[in-house]
Formats: sequence, C-alpha cells, structure tokens
Amino acid sequence: MQPVSLRTDLSDTKLAQLEYSAIQALIGQAQKEVQEASETIFGSETDNSEEAKEKRTKIVKFFKTRKVQIGEREVTSTDSDGNLVVTKVPVYKDETYDDENLRQTKTWSAGEFGSHIGYDPVLKESPNIDDGLEQLWQDRGMGELGRLMRSYIYWSMKESQGWASVNKPMWDKPAWDDRSSWFKAPTIRGITDIGVTIAASVMLPGAGSLLMNAALNLADDAVFTMLDVGGGYKSWEAAGLEFGKKALSSAVNVGVGQVFSPAVTALNSTPGVSGVIGRTMVGGMQSFTTSTASSAINAITWDAEHGLGWSSDAFNAGVQGGLISAATGMTSSFTSGMLNLGLEGFVGSTYANAATLSNTIGSLAGQGVNYALTGDFTLNVLNFGMFGIQDRNGNLVKNGLLELHLGKNGATMNVGMGGADVSLGTVAQSIAGLDAWRVNAELWTSKQDEAHKYTSGMRTLYSVGGAKELALYQELLSGKTNIEELASGDYKAKTEANGDGTKTIYLGQGSLADGSRFGLNILLAHEAYRNGIDDGVEGQRIETQQAVLGHIGAAFALAQTYGMGSIGEAMTGEVNTYLEALKSNNYDALGKLLAGYDSSGDYWRLVRDYRTGAFGFIEDGELDFDLSILGMGRDISPEEMAKMVKAMEFAGLPKLEASRDMVFQSGNISKEELMKQYDEFQKKNPHFSDRDFQAFFEGGTNSTSFRNGILSFVGASVALEDAITYIEGSNSKTNPINEQKAQKLIANVMSSLGDVQDSGLLIRKNASAINTSRLINLGTKNNPLYVPVELGAGQLVHEASSLPGVRYLSNIEAFKNHPGIDLRGVGGKNVVVSANSTNVTLAYNSVYGLMANNSYTYNGTVAKDQLAHLKASSTFMSFLKNFGTEGITFDGQTLHGLTAGTIIGKVGNTGTSFGAHLDWNMYRATLDEYNLLGKLKYASPLEDTLFGDYLKHHITTTVEARYLSGLSGDPQTVLDNPSNRASLKKYFDTTRDVAWFWKMSLKYGVEFYE
Repeated sequence: MQPVSLRTDLSDTKLAQLEYSAIQALIGQAQKEVQEASETIFGSETDNSEEAKEKRTKIVKFFKTRKVQIGEREVTSTDSDGNLVVTKVPVYKDETYDDENLRQTKTWSAGEFGSHIGYDPVLKESPNIDDGLEQLWQDRGMGELGRLMRSYIYWSMKESQGWASVNKPMWDKPAWDDRSSWFKAPTIRGITDIGVTIAASVMLPGAGSLLMNAALNLADDAVFTMLDVGGGYKSWEAAGLEFGKKALSSAVNVGVGQVFSPAVTALNSTPGVSGVIGRTMVGGMQSFTTSTASSAINAITWDAEHGLGWSSDAFNAGVQGGLISAATGMTSSFTSGMLNLGLEGFVGSTYANAATLSNTIGSLAGQGVNYALTGDFTLNVLNFGMFGIQDRNGNLVKNGLLELHLGKNGATMNVGMGGADVSLGTVAQSIAGLDAWRVNAELWTSKQDEAHKYTSGMRTLYSVGGAKELALYQELLSGKTNIEELASGDYKAKTEANGDGTKTIYLGQGSLADGSRFGLNILLAHEAYRNGIDDGVEGQRIETQQAVLGHIGAAFALAQTYGMGSIGEAMTGEVNTYLEALKSNNYDALGKLLAGYDSSGDYWRLVRDYRTGAFGFIEDGELDFDLSILGMGRDISPEEMAKMVKAMEFAGLPKLEASRDMVFQSGNISKEELMKQYDEFQKKNPHFSDRDFQAFFEGGTNSTSFRNGILSFVGASVALEDAITYIEGSNSKTNPINEQKAQKLIANVMSSLGDVQDSGLLIRKNASAINTSRLINLGTKNNPLYVPVELGAGQLVHEASSLPGVRYLSNIEAFKNHPGIDLRGVGGKNVVVSANSTNVTLAYNSVYGLMANNSYTYNGTVAKDQLAHLKASSTFMSFLKNFGTEGITFDGQTLHGLTAGTIIGKVGNTGTSFGAHLDWNMYRATLDEYNLLGKLKYASPLEDTLFGDYLKHHITTTVEARYLSGLSGDPQTVLDNPSNRASLKKYFDTTRDVAWFWKMSLKYGVEFYE
C-alpha cells in the first residue's frame, strides 16, 4: 500500500497565523480527509455491510466429469434361432459437474487494506509437490495472505516431504541426494524388485514368468511390509492396505493374462497381416484392462481420521496412463509385427537377429508415440543379457537395467527396466539382422520365378545352416535348378538331373495338396540332398537318409522359431523321434523312420503308432506288403504274409525266437531251428533292433483277432488280384469271359474289403490332391459338376461317337437302342466322379463290361450315372485307394462321399466294345412313369440330364470320332435326324411292338406321333 498524506497544512507555522475559528475549520477539514482515507483503506460502513461482503466472497469450485444417461437407442440383433431381437440400450454422455463436497468459500476485507491482505490459497484435491509451486493450487488466493501462504504451504509440504524422506526406512531412501542430479538415485526396494523380476525370468521363463514374478514380488513386498510395521514407519492399517493393493493388483495382472491367454495363443499361430492386427488389438485390450483394474485398486485410500476412501483423481490418472501405455505397446507390436512378416521362413540366428531389429524399430516407434503423448522418450541403454545368464530353456535372459529419459526439459537417467532396448548387444544384433533384409532384397529383385513363388522356402534354405540347403538356394537363384509343379505327379517331390548340369525339382500331388504353413519349406530342404541321379541301391539309400535327416533338421529349426504347431503333427513326430534318439543314444526308432523313406514302390504298408503301440496298414496302391518297419523288406507277397500269420500260430514263445526267414516257413520247424535262423539274421543285421518285430510277432501269437485281421488284408489282396487278372483285357468279341464269374469276383472283393474295414487294422490316409486341369466343369468352383472323363491331348471339348437314341443298323436290319453317350477316350485317360458326395458301386455285365454306377444329388436333382467299359486294374485299384481314404465310407458294397473329380478308374475296352471309349449313361432318378402313350411328350433325353446343354451344343460328333464298331448307322440321335425318325415310324407301323415303343418313348424321347 502507498503511504497516506493529508492535503491540509497543520504545521505550527500555519496554525500560528490563524485565529481560533480558522484553526477549528482547518482541523475539521483535516478530520474529513482522515475519514475519507480511512474509508478508502478500510472501507466505508456500506463497504462492510452484508451485501458488500457477499460481493467480496468467492466460491472455489472443484469440477469433475461423470457420465449421465441422456436417452436410449434401439439395437437390432439376431438370436440363435435366427429371429430379430430389438433391445433398448442406454445412451450416455460426459458431463462436467461441481463437486459441492469440496467447495470452499473465501472472503476478503473491504478497502485497499482488505484487498492487500487478501485470502489464503486453496490446494488441489490431490496436490503433487513435485509439480512445483505454481501447480499445486485449485485457487491461488489473493493479496499478501495468498502470496505468503502459498510459499508457506509449499515449503511446509517440502519440509514434510523432507522429513518424510528422512523418516523413510533405509530401503526406501534414495542411495544419494539426487535433488540437483540428472541421475536419479535408486532405492533398495527398487533394486530388489528388478532383481526379483530377473530371477523369475531365469527360474520360470515364458508364460510361467508372470506367475513366478507375481509370487516373488509379493514375497519381497511381504518382507518389506513387516519391516515397515516393525520399524514403526507405518501403521498396520496403512501397511496392510498397501500390501493388499499390491496383492490384488498382482492377482488382476495374472487373471487378466489368463483370460486373454487363449486368444493370444491362437493369434500367435495365425500368420499374415490378420495375425499382426489381431495380436496388436488383443495386446492393447489386455494392457488397458489390466491398467484400468489396477488403477481402480490403487485409487483406494485410507487415513486414521476418515478411514477408507476413494481418489477419483488417482483413478483418472491411472486410466490415462493405461491408455498411453496401451497406445505405446500397440504401436510397438504392430510395427514389429509388420516387419516380421518379411521374415516368414527364416530360422536360427538369421531370424533371431532380424526379429531383434524388428523389435527395436517397433520399440522406438512406441516411444515416439509416448513422447507425443507425455513428452518422455525412454531408452534402456544397459541390458542384463550382457552377463550371459540363460533361463531354464537355454535362452538368454534379457531385461533392461538402465533407463535414459529424453524429455522436453532435458535428459535424466535412472535404474529401471522400461524403454526401448538400445543396449550394445541389441544394437549389434540388430545390425546383424540386416542380413535377412539383404536376402529379401536378393529374392525380390531376382529374375527367377522360384524366388518369388517359393520365397518362404528359399529363406529357410538360406538360414537353416546346412551346406546342401545353401547350395540349393544359390542354384535356384542362379537358375541352375528349377521347380516345376505337376499336379498329375503321384508323389510329393522328385529331383531329376537334366544332363546339362542343371536339375529340376518336380512338385507332385502330395506337395501341392499340402496346405501346411511350412510343408514346402521342409520339402525343399529334403530335395536339397537329391542329385537327380540314380546312384545305385546303396547310394540311393544313403542319399535318402541324408535327405530325411536334412528335412528333420529344417523342421526342427522351424519348430524352434515358430513353435511345434507350425510344422504339423507328422513332422512333429519325426522331430521328436530324432530328439529322443539323441537324448537316449538309442537310434532304433530313428532307423525305422529313415527306412520308411527308402521306398521304390507303394504297398500295404505296416505302420505303428508309437503313442499307443498299435500296428496297422496304410493302403498305398499295390497288393504286396511293405514290412520295412520290421526290417523285413517292402515286397512281401500275400502268400508270404499268410505264412507269417501261420508262423505266429506256432507255439506261443516266451520271447522272440524268430527271424525274417522264419515267416516264410510253414511253421512246422523246431524251436532250435528258429533260434538258429534268428541268430544268423542278427549276425547279418547287427544294427537291426527287434523291438518292433517282437511286439508285432508276439501280438500275433497272443491274439487271434490280430492274426485274423492281418489275414483279412491278405484276403483282400488275393481277391483284388483275382478280379483284376480275370477281368483285365476282357472283351465280348476278342476275349470273352463269364459274366457270372466276374460278378462273383467283384462280390468277393467287396466282402474282403468289408473284412479289412472290420479288422480295426486299417489306417486311412488323407485325400490326395485332385487335378482338374483336364476336366470340363459345368458347375461352379465351389460346387463343381465335371464331365466324368479327362480331355484327350489337343481336345478343347469332348468328342462323341454316338449320342443317345435309337439307331437302325443295316447289317442286322434292326433298330439298336443306345441309351448313353459314347465319349471318345484315349486309353488310360482318367475317369472321375462328376459331383461332390458321390456314391460309387462297381458292377459287370457282358455288354457294358466293368462299370461304375454312381449316384449323387446336384442342386436338388437326384442323378444316376453309369460309366461303362472301364479298365479293370486301374478301376479296382482306384476303388481300393478311395476305400483307404479318410472321409470316404464303405457299406460293404458302395463307397460313399467321394469328392468331385476323384479318380475312379480309367477308360477301357471291356464288355461289348470295339475300341477304348467311355459309355456314359445318364438318368434322373425322378423320371416320372406315365400310363398313357398320349402323354409321352418328352424332349430330347439330353435335356433330361444335368449335362444337356453341353452335350447338345458343345460335343463334337463326327464319324471319325466313332469307335470302330464295324457297323453302319447314323451317329446322330433319332430326334435330330428326320430319316431315323421315319425309319423308326416304319418299324413300329410294321411290328406294332407297343412294349418296345413304350420303352423307347419313355427313356429316349422318341416322338414321331403328334
């Protein structure tokens, strides 16, 4: 305030000059000035009235945000029954409100003095002294009282903070005074928490680390809590609440992790962009859920005066921090995940280094988001990995140790585990990771198609670490080795030398049908050991074993990098067999595994499920038996198998007393002779283990059903061989056979296959790939309808020698019924089923020869096809193959559930046929029977089939395309040829054969009477 001086002169000199009345007047004037000054300084009577006081009163308000319902909206959904359900859900908005419980009223005195004195400041609800003097106040106050009290309160809080620090237990005190230092001092408790986290990572890595970390942290928190209470630093209530909040937060952290674990597991095995997005979203939701729940727990407060309470500011701050943490984590996860998509197929150190580079870039991107939101960019410049300590899985334990914070106000450093890892080891590993991107650039810029089509497999070849694999990688890049896909190839892959220093790897049906993630990668690793040259029996055996070990090594490397689930169940079994051999130093099982690949043909192959110990047979396209799993060869005839079963019946022996030679004896030999033969076999085969042989042999000696089961396979082979031998090459003109005998042989085949199915020893295989490149599809991709025979060389449409109808044959002077369409078929072309879910039955008669009678439903139309004149060997073996395929059922007569395009035989010349062709008869099972001839108004029978338009308009019918029947006659149908209709009318008018006419009209659309 400014000092007050009177304008009236009351000096002695002045007063001496005045008389009494003038002096009184002068004093009155001075008193008036004093009164005016007093009212200015302290306020007038009016200024001190209640009305004036109210004007000098300020209400300090605390504004908060809450959600309020503003209405409802309707949400439409569909229930489990498909019904629409309308649900009303509330609609909310954020509303700012004044918390009246926190209001404070402040009043200051009247006049200049009142304004000068002012009123005291009001603190925020939850002030933080570290925010600084100016950031503590909800209202700064006014005047000197506001100024002084702000300083007093601030320094009192500072003093309290100082005393609180002084009074802290030694484990919570900073290691040194860091108030003016850029390096923040750690505490014993903080160092202990870091140590506990590292210990958990070492003792129980992976998902278990979360539980171990929580348990160890709670253990050390319990110790510190007891020390806090015992030392008098905290009350039981305060310490108990603090420990309880930590325990509950740990439980929430573990619980939320368990809830999200199934989704995380599923997404970790999901490749591609969808997997990256899914992992990013789930990770963000998990982080935010955990932080929100923990914020709610940590917002609980307690003091001796008020007891339990709740801090909304603490909760809001926690939620805000959770959102920032989620955004940071999601940015990091998405960035590194997208970069890792370019690493698919790399394994070993190449993948590890490149993944470290991706993670480093992702972490830096996440810290960039954190800086934008909080002004803090955190790096971790020291890593525990520098000490070389590994966890129980053999992985290096890598936890951050030293945080560097780069903010708008400068740089600080502290002991901590957060931030982007830029430690020396990580930077070095990231630089090494650039090699993977160099390889990517090499592949992306290559002019070889293989580099672009088989990129993942090429990455595996480069990084798996074998010289053969790296050599194949370089050959593929240089063009010295090429890859060709052959959907017709009945194999997975084969390598052939071209004679000019180059090789070609042919990928067959098995590989093209393999939809597994890394099946092709493993296959290329196998072919890396193939030279494409026949090196003789022993050379091929050694090469095959090297190739199998090579692909097992690649599969193991892929499994280590991407998880066992990425290589499929079969390869997982091979890898486990390999690892078990290394662990136990027993190579018997591995030897059998290697022997299983050394195959030059396909047979009934004996296999054993090592999980259950059960034996079984896989159908593999031949009628002999493959017993290589027992060390007994792969070309055992059905007769020899029968002798084996007979030998099994020879007196139950207490232990294995048999050899390979034994099974070919009649069984009527002495025990001594058996032992002699077995000893000789062991001398010739010192590395052969008899464990499987003994288990197989003793299973037969102890189980009649087991022996009978094997005999059912022998019976099926014999029945199939008999049927094929008798029917193959038969023809009613050149090589006629007995129709009844052929039918009986087919019945024997079906009966024997029924016995095989009932034996419990049949192991079905997965369906082979279907090659549709030479098939005409009249349906859609998802619902195909194929013409049931492949196109011939150079054909764009099928050629027919005869369409349905009645022909007049001049050499016999009679009409000939032809209910089907004869499709020209080059001998050996595959015959297939037309539609999905087709049922197939084999039959034989002297006219149609060997035929497949098929039934199916297509778009609601029930159809039946008869495919005739089939080749016997391929048809029976196709039936056998489909019988042994997963998903196809057999009822003792008919196969059910064949997929469109499945091969069921080949074009043949059996029955009444004079050249290889397919006689295709089509019927609709819903064809109506009419009682009156006058109602017979059928159109062409071609229109009465699912294939009508194609058969009428696209098939080429030429005399040249006809099979050589030696008979004259028009190749067209009677409906399309007026002369034929005239001939037919003449025939009927002459004979009046109503029954014949009825049959012709009903089935073949003959209409020559209006």
